[in-house]
Amino acid sequence: MNKMAQTSNLALWHAGGNWGDLWIDAQWARIGSFQELLQAGFTIVGMPQSLYYKEAAMEVKHTAMIQEAIRQGLKLTELESGESREVTRSRLIFTWREKASYEQGKRLYPFATNKLVPDIAFQLGPFEPIRPTKYEDMVDILVFLRDDYESKVKSQRHNGAIKELLNGIPGGKGLTFKIVDWKDRLTIFKTTNILFDQTSVKLLSMGKVVICDRLHAAILAYLSGIPFVYVDQVSSKLTNALSVALSSGEGCKDEHASMMTRAVSLQDALKKAVEFLNKYNLL
Repeated sequence: MNKMAQTSNLALWHAGGNWGDLWIDAQWARIGSFQELLQAGFTIVGMPQSLYYKEAAMEVKHTAMIQEAIRQGLKLTELESGESREVTRSRLIFTWREKASYEQGKRLYPFATNKLVPDIAFQLGPFEPIRPTKYEDMVDILVFLRDDYESKVKSQRHNGAIKELLNGIPGGKGLTFKIVDWKDRLTIFKTTNILFDQTSVKLLSMGKVVICDRLHAAILAYLSGIPFVYVDQVSSKLTNALSVALSSGEGCKDEHASMMTRAVSLQDALKKAVEFLNKYNLL
């Protein structure tokens, strides 16, 4: 902390989907940093986040803790006076990648500057797909699904379920598929880089069409020009975050041009993936 204070007066919290109680350890760490960062003279900038609480009581508790940490960090007796708000809004900048999160952030943290911005991963591209050197390493449908408690389709995340669903879809029987998540690129491509690199694009490029319930898999498919079908997870952050970036202002409002669509279930996603294979002559 002292080393940082000597070189910068800006503290950045990383972006993502962990503001709330879904990934509570990250939220505890964030709350615990307020007082020390403000006392050290930092302006705090939260990179684009999704805000989601399962439990209303936890939302109330966390908000009160944040308010108290700010009071202690800035030596304020209250946050509601005009002078106090002017100080806190210049020192606390929270950015949100979903409209609902932005509105909730304004309600919970009126003492901060709240901004609605696209997910920061859109700044990575565009990319060209990096297809496998061996054609047989490609599959018709890359099923890119998370395997944690954010997933709505975790119970169907296995080869037997996918094959059964495909067999019941016109044109689906006999299509090839592979189930993956981000961690699989470490073994498939023999890399030790746990952060974004070219193997992230290579992983998505293994599929002619991608089905995903991970936001950044959807964004990277979009940036790489790979047709994809997305299924929401528990907080609907894919629909909400993609709509901010692609359906507002100067964003892309044409799903056909961007080769993307939303599905309401894994069965629906597979059906739409088969339609994409035919629509874009990928078989």
